Amino acid sequence: MSIVNILIALGGYLGIPYIYSKETNKMFYSTFIGALATLAISYFLTLYIGIYGAFLGIIAGATLIVFLRLIYIKKFYARFPEV
Repeated sequence: MSIVNILIALGGYLGIPYIYSKETNKMFYSTFIGALATLAISYFLTLYIGIYGAFLGIIAGATLIVFLRLIYIKKFYARFPEV
């Protein structure tokens, strides 16, 4: 479970540029897509491997949120010239 905690904390930390740029609707979309992925993956994997499927689904959803936010951050910081 510590892997999930680290991913969720990292996802929250990566949400700071959304708040700074006042684009919290994009933050909502990354969270919503991650939640849908978590639900879908957890449901299908739970049918096959039980409780471990739910765990893997949560990890996959949190990883997706981090990945989506990293993509946004790359675009966000590209707007600023190098100092």
